[in-house]
Amino acid sequence: MWTDNGACAGGTTTTGGTTTTGGTTGGGSCTAAAWSSSTAYNGGAAVSYNGHKWTAKWWTQGDIPGNNSQDVWTDNGAC
Repeated sequence: MWTDNGACAGGTTTTGGTTTTGGTTGGGSCTAAAWSSSTAYNGGAAVSYNGHKWTAKWWTQGDIPGNNSQDVWTDNGAC
């Protein structure tokens, strides 16, 4: 069974009528910046995407972590 632990960095959360953007929410603890399709990443760059922390194996831009045929990203697990 899956549990939604909230958004990683860059997410928007509403709690008790207060909206917060960025940071971590729920049980997550992502400290990496949210992945962006327009950003060029060098090998070793860390991002958060879909509740996981990912590390680039080599230079990449526009390759979605966990969803590309080149296998550019290493999944470091949930954050």
